Amino acid sequence: MRSRSSASVRFFAVTSTLALAACALGCPGRGPVAPTYEHRGGGPISDDELPLATASFAYAPQRGAVRKDLARPLADRLLQRSARLFARGREGQGLASVRIAAMLLRTQQIAASELSNEAVAALEAAVDGPAGRGEEGPSYGLYAFWSLARPNDPRPKGHLDNLGAWDAPQPDGGFVINAARDARRRSDALAYEPTIDDGPAADAALYRWMDGVVLFKDREGQRGLERYGDEAYAAVTGYRQAGLRLAAAHLRDGDFEGAISAINDPKAEGFVPEDLRQALDNGTSASAYHELIGICLKYTKVEGLAEPLGDAVLGVGLAGTSEHPNDEALAEVTARSFLVAGEGDVAPAILSRAIVGTKDEERRPGTKELGRALAVVAAAISDFGDREDWGGARRAYSNAAPILATAEAVGGVSPQVAAVRTLIGFLEAQAGRPAIARPLFQAAIKAEPNAAAYAGLAELDAREGKLAEARAWLDKALAVEGLGGDAGLHADVLAEAGDLARRAGDAGKARELYRRALRVLLPLRAASRGSISADVSRRIAAILSHFEGMADKEAAYTSAAESAANDPRLLAWVVRQRFLRPLRTVDVKRAHAAFERSVELGVRGLDALEVAVMARAIERRSGLAADGDADKLLKALATKDDAAGKIAKAVLDGGDLAALAGGFDDAHAILAARLANALLRWGAAGPAGARAELTAVVNDEHVGSLESDLAAEALEPTLAIPGVITAEEVPSL
Repeated sequence: MRSRSSASVRFFAVTSTLALAACALGCPGRGPVAPTYEHRGGGPISDDELPLATASFAYAPQRGAVRKDLARPLADRLLQRSARLFARGREGQGLASVRIAAMLLRTQQIAASELSNEAVAALEAAVDGPAGRGEEGPSYGLYAFWSLARPNDPRPKGHLDNLGAWDAPQPDGGFVINAARDARRRSDALAYEPTIDDGPAADAALYRWMDGVVLFKDREGQRGLERYGDEAYAAVTGYRQAGLRLAAAHLRDGDFEGAISAINDPKAEGFVPEDLRQALDNGTSASAYHELIGICLKYTKVEGLAEPLGDAVLGVGLAGTSEHPNDEALAEVTARSFLVAGEGDVAPAILSRAIVGTKDEERRPGTKELGRALAVVAAAISDFGDREDWGGARRAYSNAAPILATAEAVGGVSPQVAAVRTLIGFLEAQAGRPAIARPLFQAAIKAEPNAAAYAGLAELDAREGKLAEARAWLDKALAVEGLGGDAGLHADVLAEAGDLARRAGDAGKARELYRRALRVLLPLRAASRGSISADVSRRIAAILSHFEGMADKEAAYTSAAESAANDPRLLAWVVRQRFLRPLRTVDVKRAHAAFERSVELGVRGLDALEVAVMARAIERRSGLAADGDADKLLKALATKDDAAGKIAKAVLDGGDLAALAGGFDDAHAILAARLANALLRWGAAGPAGARAELTAVVNDEHVGSLESDLAAEALEPTLAIPGVITAEEVPSL
């Protein structure tokens, strides 16, 4: 989940950020400018080069030599990066990245066979999700992409042959049903295909669907209610979708002439919304592009069109950015499209060119443009942080240097530069670089009082055992004017202050701070939905776990968090958080319930390893014999050759976990091995016998990890606060 960099990579990341910041400042007497990419005639592009290379592609003429040179290496790198997105459970972003790669090859007429083996391997990972769900269109398109990339590989051809058996009309289907199925399949497949060869057939299939809708309207006679319902549904969706899909298929490639020709076919009459038709007739001025993008975004709400029209927005954005390079709104649309595809480090590089200009054409943006750009930068950094891709977060921050420097010089920009610096500071702390994080927090505070930055400094000092200094930082955070306006941050600061008061032995103060945090969190949960509600419930459960008499309430909020947690990372956090109380109280029954729940929810890999080790350690600490359910899971994990398997095998065989941890590159694997080592000692000899190992995990350089919280619970079992939170204290609890 986390990746630990070598010393050389760490040094490069820091120096490259500083170098780019210096470059962005320009020459003496000049304002900040955006750096540009130095072309190398179609040579390979690295992760670090991808943002500037993509910006160069975006601003280059649509049919010029620059786009032709960059298409293949950009597509190759995007595919390789998509494999990492799939590995982290970000399938939607990964598939979007694959579609962009296909578009680059398709529009520049580059043969897919020129892609590297590493890029082609990503297609095998990409097709797993759609094929597993039986989604014909994306599966067909991905297998076609794979087959064209490696025509001698029998695997994609075999899958294509199998899918071909489904091409025939359904024997029990009416004309409209079969036409709808064929049109959707061809339309969806086209987005993933690296050539335009199947474009005419996809358009023809959409026209057949339209014909079926028209014929359906005029038919009379008896038909079964069930069949009538299926045909009616196919007709209604065709009426709403077919014309928009027809336009989107051309717009995602920036083919405006093709879109106009397609929708002007007599068969499409009545199927294309008039506002879309009018927007396409308005030409290619910047305002016309703005109007067209707005209309495409409006119709993404129609069932089944979020993906096709979302891709069309990128196509229009790329065309508009090429023709109108000084238009900030078009650049933002293009930047956000790459952010949606998980390529957030590209976004600031694209925005910088339009907002601050290059050395050849400087610009002087206003506060509104800078504020919108900083919001995109913050979203990009956060997205990389959510998937623990620290390198990506650093690239996004580095490529935002011209925007940050300009916003600082202009002043009065919201969101503030300080907020972005604080955000990257937290990610650097989580990535295991507290020495880099501290000056970022300090710089943010120097610019303006910043509650989040104060909280960041508190985390760093608490890690070093400086509880008094940490509590002082949080007192300053709570005194920042306007903190109450950010409910999430306010609650986090209160909860962190409560944790430190509890660790310092001040149970009364901890109780007061926790109560105040709950008063903020409960209304926030009531106003939230989905994963946000799940995360708020998780935070409520974490607070309640520290009160001796709140076990039932804690369990209820944890269950609520699980039921709404669509993010695998959040779910893994919640199931491990269930062990906070049983680790402190050596509660075998509760540990077994937590373990069984994690198995039901299907946690895998290192997350499964950690819950098994915790359950096993609690059993040993309570005097139970070996070979329970936790051991069975460890034995199953030990059959695999990944990090979780190696740690599980060492746990079962009594191997040297400390030495094993030193051999991993992934930070989550290192922490899991160290936590397992500490808990094994805790299970055998209690907190005193495992103090050194548990303390090392608590003080790990990756600040804020759940592993450190779990180790702290095992280390100090007396940290619980007596009693309960009453209805008088928090009425809605």
